[in-house]
Amino acid sequence: MAETWQNSYEELKKFIAAHPAIEIDATSIVISGDIRPGFYSLFDKMRAGFVKERFASELEKSYALSAAYAEAAKAANEEMHLEAVEINASLNWFLLDPINGLMRVLFDPLFELLKGKTDLAGFTRTGDASIAESYKMLLREGYERWGALALLKLLAPGRLWAGKTQDFYTDPTMEGDIIEGNRDDFVADVVESKKIVFDNLVRASFVVPGQLIYSGLTKAYVSLRPRWYLPRWKARMVSEKMDWIDLKQTYKDFGTGNLWPDMMVHVTDENPDDLKMIADFYRLARPDLIIEFMEEDDWYDAKRVEDMIRHNMVLNPRLGSYVVSRVEVPPEAFKPLEARPMVSSSGTNQSEVMQGSAPPVEAPMARPLSLAELPENIHVLSVGYNAAKLEPVIEAILKATEMAKAVKPGELEPPASAR
Repeated sequence: MAETWQNSYEELKKFIAAHPAIEIDATSIVISGDIRPGFYSLFDKMRAGFVKERFASELEKSYALSAAYAEAAKAANEEMHLEAVEINASLNWFLLDPINGLMRVLFDPLFELLKGKTDLAGFTRTGDASIAESYKMLLREGYERWGALALLKLLAPGRLWAGKTQDFYTDPTMEGDIIEGNRDDFVADVVESKKIVFDNLVRASFVVPGQLIYSGLTKAYVSLRPRWYLPRWKARMVSEKMDWIDLKQTYKDFGTGNLWPDMMVHVTDENPDDLKMIADFYRLARPDLIIEFMEEDDWYDAKRVEDMIRHNMVLNPRLGSYVVSRVEVPPEAFKPLEARPMVSSSGTNQSEVMQGSAPPVEAPMARPLSLAELPENIHVLSVGYNAAKLEPVIEAILKATEMAKAVKPGELEPPASAR
């Protein structure tokens, strides 16, 4: 028996055949207004059916994320009296309705099928690949956004500030800014806000806080900077409260690839403007701690273990790194892995590729990193969607606050303007 989505496809083809006014060919699509609702009803039914049948497991995880995020966003709105929590459109569609969010990538492939440019087998291959890629990206970003909101709630947020930066791709003032690091300017002061905005910047003038709050729990200012982007300008003045990392030296020591964690956390006790800039082209404020969000089921048996060690080494956070896992990490994941042959992604022994000859009898051995080899300052937390399990992160932020206040003993209260 054909799959339901294939039955829906037959319904769609019959609808098209019954309405000669519909014209779909290699170069054009014509669907008159009076029959458009009926057409797209069947068009969407097929796409939704495809997702439901071929990605049932992924949908189960997606709906769990959707429910957790909705709860966290509602709590943030109510506790901070926000106007909105803003995320990008694709993620918003996915979190509101995972089927609707995932099936959108089938829009063009389905029209390619109707135009005769591909067949059902080709559509299936393209659809599977497109949805798998979209799901992976959206689950990752969605879990990061849930994590940020969960942390904010635990910090008992009071006032909220937003940093200001110029987006290279949308801000006309950035036109002509060809040589990176050549332009210097003042960093704009943070401004109070009633919106939490999760940006997806790629290049901008400065790296600024993602969410900057006064925490009623720590009695200090806390900045969360999810998702790194590239700063292009040099700041004329920077805060003396921050410990600045020389990025030129960082690139010399570690290269320019795979340097940044999922989130950096900075703390200061005196003035929110001390955190108005996280980085410019030449320097980065050393984070108090960094956070990695692991949303995949088997992340601990993958390259991401090596990545988190690298990020921790590059940034040297004062209080280490915290790994927030969506899944329960089994005890065996913390045991050393056995040595195994170094095998390329194609399945060929790596020595054969390098030497251009048959593999030797004794193949070179390479032992993948395991959680057992994490340095002591990287802490793995099996959190799922239980915000209470983020408490070790909050304890680290409290310790960072104590360290910040120890710089000038006696100044334990925030300025009156922040109370």
